This record gives sequence, structure tokens and C-alpha cells, in this order.
Amino acid sequence: MTRGALIIVNPGDPTAENYCKGVYKDRDHYIAFLKTAFGGLWRPTEIRVLNQPDVSAVRAEVQRLGFCDYSMVVFSGHGYHSTSDDSTIVELSDDVFLDSNYLKADSPKQTLILDCCRLPDVPMQLTEELSKSLKPAVNLNDLACRLYYEERIQKCPEDITVLHACSKGQTAGDDESTGGYYSYPLLKGAELWAGETSLKDTENTYYVYSVVRAHEAAAENLKKARRRQVPSIEKARSGPYFPLGIVA
Repeated sequence: MTRGALIIVNPGDPTAENYCKGVYKDRDHYIAFLKTAFGGLWRPTEIRVLNQPDVSAVRAEVQRLGFCDYSMVVFSGHGYHSTSDDSTIVELSDDVFLDSNYLKADSPKQTLILDCCRLPDVPMQLTEELSKSLKPAVNLNDLACRLYYEERIQKCPEDITVLHACSKGQTAGDDESTGGYYSYPLLKGAELWAGETSLKDTENTYYVYSVVRAHEAAAENLKKARRRQVPSIEKARSGPYFPLGIVA
């Protein structure tokens, strides 16, 4: 199986009030997570990162992902919701915008994670304190995790699942010490799940933490933390769904 991940970040202008340093935490967390066994043991060559890119660079990378069997695209930074197009627009760099639909690759199976604001036609961001740093520390069978991660993907129907950090008309919060209000619990929840699940017998089976389950857990975390943003998801009405975490 061929796979490719693309992580795009844009913290904004460092001199502006809405500068979001936390997106770099998101970048580091996603990279670290994907490289773990429970994150699917992605190889470094399968992960690309674009920092405040132009449109042509993004389109070239998305086109490359179209040749993969499975792709994952993550955007962390500024964005807004276009009421005229009814679509989330991401800001790649200063005054450079792209409809998030163009982040959907031609790969038959894809997960798209958009951690950005969705206010109508007005990009902005919030800043508050969240919690501690992500610390992946689970001992698993690396090769088995990668093997079964891909086996699960092969069992999934051809589709694209889109995870939104917030609903239309809302902002997505940022913490400079931990990253996005949504991305941090999304990955932290997967880490905690892997730690608990790794205690189970994996000799004859493996365990999957789907992107849908991870999204629901992150949404519940935001609710309990009394955050104002409400994550939303676009998914097939029936599974199985793509894995975010794996234990084998």
C-alpha cells in the first residue's frame, strides 16, 4: 500500500494579535503521532510539511497524494467559512486563500483534518490556555502496527472523511504551548487509548481507534472543557472508518 500525509500550517503574521504560535505544536504533534507504532508507523518519506505555502505548492503536493492508496491532509491555522460557496476556506499565508475542497486528493481513500476557524467570511482566532504536551510512550510491535493499519484501510470503502475543528460560524481556539484546542485532544485521546489498549492481548487480534471515534472523543473533551467551538464531521453513513490509531 502507498500512503502519503501532508501537513500545512499557517500561524499568521507574528506581529498581529491573532498570531497562532500553537500551530507549530500541532505540526510537531501530528508528525510525532504518525511516526509512532500506534499512529500507523508512517515513514518520514511519507510525510510532507508545508509552512505558509503558496497555492501552487499545495496543489502540487495534493496532486502527488492522488497517486497514493491512502492520504491524510492536515491544515492548522487561519480560515473562515465562505457563505457564498458554503465551504471552508483556509489561509495558506498572508492573504493567500484556498478552498479546502482543493485539499481533497484523487486518492481513493483520504482523511482531511481542518483545524481552523469557520466564521463567515472573517478569518480570526482565539488564544487561551489548554493543558500539558503530548508525550507518546507506548511499546508496541512496530511492523505489526503498520501492517494492520494498512489492512484496516483496505477494508474501508473508498471515501473521504473530513474532520472540522469547529462548526460553521465559529472560531477554532489556539494555545501556543499545546496547539489547537481540537488537534491536541484528538491526538492525546488516541495516545491514551493506545496506552490502555496495549494492555490487552494482541496475539490473535488488533485494535483500531478510528478517525470518527477520535473526533467524537475530541468533541466531548471540548464540551467538558466548556469551549465555545463545536467540532463537526463529514463521513460515510456506514463504516468501517479509517484508522487514526492502531494497537497490535
